[in-house]
Amino acid sequence: MVLKKTKGKENKYTLEDLLKPETDAKGIKKIMTNSPKQLASLLNYSVGYGIITLHDIINGKEFIESAFDLDTLLLPLIPAILGYHVGQKVKDIVTKNSEVLDAHKKETNELNIPYFLKDENGVYVNCNDKFAEIFLGCCKDEIIGKTSYDLPTIKSLAAKKYEASDKEIILTGEMQIYDDTVECADGISRVYLVNKTRLAFNGKNYVSGTMTDVSQKAKTVQYLIDESYRDPIFEVYNKKFYNEKINQLIENYMNKPLDKHAKFSLIMVDIDDFKKVNDSLGHDIGDIALKEIAGIMKRLTRENDYVFRYGGEEFGIIMENAGKKSAKRTAERIRKQIETYAQNFADEYNADVNPTISAGVEQYLNIFDKSTSIDDKRDEFFKMVDTKLYQAKQNGKNQVWS
Repeated sequence: MVLKKTKGKENKYTLEDLLKPETDAKGIKKIMTNSPKQLASLLNYSVGYGIITLHDIINGKEFIESAFDLDTLLLPLIPAILGYHVGQKVKDIVTKNSEVLDAHKKETNELNIPYFLKDENGVYVNCNDKFAEIFLGCCKDEIIGKTSYDLPTIKSLAAKKYEASDKEIILTGEMQIYDDTVECADGISRVYLVNKTRLAFNGKNYVSGTMTDVSQKAKTVQYLIDESYRDPIFEVYNKKFYNEKINQLIENYMNKPLDKHAKFSLIMVDIDDFKKVNDSLGHDIGDIALKEIAGIMKRLTRENDYVFRYGGEEFGIIMENAGKKSAKRTAERIRKQIETYAQNFADEYNADVNPTISAGVEQYLNIFDKSTSIDDKRDEFFKMVDTKLYQAKQNGKNQVWS
């Protein structure tokens, strides 16, 4: 297919382009690349016809995979385009309203991903074997004719969520695409990319949905997100995590100032005379000391505390549901343990170094003006703790101030 470009304007394509016999895989891909918004707006209209030709997806698997990235393409768009691509044949089938649903049921059962079709009342009119086996551990005949509320493996909260989503699709005609964590029949929770759209058969509206297992991708994405919050050398959280976590805790405290569980404290730690360690023993030995000190902080804090590296030789600990006294006791335990480590470190390397720590402790209190932004509140709170740390340094080091 030859696609004409309009100089200085975005390319515009219509259903007529999709109907042309010469529109091959390359042409369809080019249309999608240049006019995704136009095609999306055509989807609700076109998918009603396209669903009839789902066998084209199965029989033309090589064609589909060469034209599109199935992991990122919206699945209903494929049958929509193919449906129009066969042109008059599809129109002839659709005009025979009594045959549409039967053809739909036969062809969707061959899909290798879970599929379902509900009517306006939330009753399952159709689903394929994959849907029945994976989510309910039964045959599809036990599902058809029932609503989500009637199925014992679907919890009432989930059923309410599905009902609200389906009603919105029926009302607006807008397609919905979202990730959903679903407990499957085998007891394992998996993440699915749910793709739902409105279809029209014989004057009635239905909700058609496919579900693609993206659990492994979700784990990979979550792993990458988690890694972005961690210091790769010292195996603690980083400054980015600190900023976001403190903001979250401040917001929670503002919403629940009287809730004792909303309180939190911050400990800031700086290693005393650490420059001397690096200068006399080298940065590699300095990193060994930093790792050990970070390890002591992790070992002497609770599971729900967050040890992070703020920068250089400065570390911190966020303590949820902890007041100033509790945080100071924790800081003092850490200080004593590191004092012992510092003595052993000096002996091991036969060096005149003493990598003890100084610490500042403060509990967050709602003392800031209401108009102050959360970021500014976080920065002001940090200054309060940092002032305590500075006082510990100025008054002899190797001590905790609060």
